[in-house]
Amino acid sequence: MGEYKYANSKCACGSGKKYKNCCLKNFKNSSQDENILIDRLEKSLKDSLSMTREQLHLCSSELELELLRSDLSYKTKQTIRQNLFQFYISLGFDRKALELINEEFDIDSLDVRSKNAILTQKLRLYVNLSEDKKVIFNTIDTLLLLVEKLDSNSNDGINKRGTLLEIGKTFLHFIDFDYQREDVPFEYINNIFDKVLQNFDKSRDEDIDHYLGAQSNKAVFLLKSNDKIIQNEGINLLNRNTHEKLTEGYILGVSNNYSTLGLYYLRRKKIAEAIAYTKRDLLITKQFGSLRGEISTLINLSLIYAEAKQMSEARKTLYEAKKLAEVIENAALVLHIMNLISKLKDDSRELATNGEVIGPGATCVCGSNKKYRDCCGEVDFDFGSMEQILGMPNLIPFAKIVSGVKEDTKPNIKKLDNIMRKMNDSDIRLSWVEIIEHNGWHEIFELMDMASLHINSARRLAFSASTGDLFEEVSNCLGAVMISVSALEAFVNQLIYFISTLNKNELPGFILNRIPLEISSDHISYQKNERLIDKVSAIGSLFCGDTWPPEKGSLWSNVNKLITIRNELVHSKTLNYIKIIPPEKSMPPFIKNLEASIQLREVANSWPLKILTPSFAQWSVKNTEMLINFIKSQYEHNTRN
Repeated sequence: MGEYKYANSKCACGSGKKYKNCCLKNFKNSSQDENILIDRLEKSLKDSLSMTREQLHLCSSELELELLRSDLSYKTKQTIRQNLFQFYISLGFDRKALELINEEFDIDSLDVRSKNAILTQKLRLYVNLSEDKKVIFNTIDTLLLLVEKLDSNSNDGINKRGTLLEIGKTFLHFIDFDYQREDVPFEYINNIFDKVLQNFDKSRDEDIDHYLGAQSNKAVFLLKSNDKIIQNEGINLLNRNTHEKLTEGYILGVSNNYSTLGLYYLRRKKIAEAIAYTKRDLLITKQFGSLRGEISTLINLSLIYAEAKQMSEARKTLYEAKKLAEVIENAALVLHIMNLISKLKDDSRELATNGEVIGPGATCVCGSNKKYRDCCGEVDFDFGSMEQILGMPNLIPFAKIVSGVKEDTKPNIKKLDNIMRKMNDSDIRLSWVEIIEHNGWHEIFELMDMASLHINSARRLAFSASTGDLFEEVSNCLGAVMISVSALEAFVNQLIYFISTLNKNELPGFILNRIPLEISSDHISYQKNERLIDKVSAIGSLFCGDTWPPEKGSLWSNVNKLITIRNELVHSKTLNYIKIIPPEKSMPPFIKNLEASIQLREVANSWPLKILTPSFAQWSVKNTEMLINFIKSQYEHNTRN
């Protein structure tokens, strides 16, 4: 790996500098004190579990350079090799890791604990590199003899349980790759997992990762049963395990669980679930996992596509996996992928010969009799973020308020009460959202809160309108006036929609029994065709009852005037020129009797330029908000009574 491959990336040491200006530069400029180097090695190894793939690449590149130094002691270089070995494992460079073990470690000279740890790692590498099964089983036999020498109740207990866990995973791997059943003693595997789980103390931090790994492998084992009751037990165990892994921040463990579920649902031809879980796995693995893990997930995804007769997608996915296998120099894996590609081509030809449709128009194999694109194919999309794939409700950006409130997450509050909640000036409700949960994914439907967006936009324009530039000022004021009335119409239209579509048990009796027939019978036509002032009057009367229209001050009169002026500005009629010099003695009738707070612009122009002032824009926003809040207040009052 070239030392400059990641030179412009941020250094993995956490300094915030580019790698070439930090650790790489330090290496080139000086021979560091060995004690300082050892401290850095310990820190980087400790932090490796939370590193991204790019950061792991940086650390491994630096360690490869450190090994070239001639001034380091044998002990320090062995420590570097041990760290480098762990980074290779994390990155999926299995061949490099195995070569490092074979070339640099004298296993026979190690104590029982260290020998056990190294052989356990070798077992994993043998499996990943598809070594001869005899080599793998000989390694297992050696490990089983070693673990008997480790005390379960001492510090060696972690090492012992981890080894048994790896042995169990190895047998599960054989099942996944269709080895002969007589080679896989199911009861023995089950006993291994049970024995490991029984000996864990979950209160100890050093136990929890291994415990969760053993628990998820136990679930995998149960899912391989032909008994549906045992399968359901495995699914429930895996779901609990996923929740615990999320709590512990064990993201790669979550990815493994998603991979397991993807394959499980593939075997049962539930393609939508298989795609959803496998694509979750893929996104996590690409960000935090190894290249070897990414290859495995891509292969799984190609198998799902092939089962769904999406041959083009399956082929593309396999070629992506092959390219990565070549990067990590895993010849056995490259050969395996090439065999899969060859089989895929044969299957495609056979389908074509039989006259079967492939691609998005193929009949979905789930049994729905729909086309793939209209059925399970709807789930075939890439998750956009970690928040989406983890499915955490508190991270999904729905019904979001800038101040931090998330409306749809409030317990025991009816939807209409949420809709009618008074908003602070700093609040912006983006939307309401309905979420339909499925097995492995969710559908999200959004309804934008245009009233909130309009009123906040109008407020910003109105209170920043004074600029000293006539055209800019008039533009801001015109926008504020238009949008403030739009906010009122959006608010009224939203209420018309909700009272027409909510379940009856979500509507208070004083509204439910008085909804006008023209609204309940065709709310869409009513929104489109009714005059704004009439819609406001109907909704105001429905929500406010006897207190409508508002009598306090001149609010209703002001809103009527605002709507009229807005209509004149929007539906301006070109009838004739307006005399401005000498000026007309009176303004148009719809502008008469304005509030004293409104200052007309003293210009020798016609009425639009005179009235489109910051004070009029602010008056428009204020009256719109006052009327909306009046309807909300009366709704709250009537609901309580």
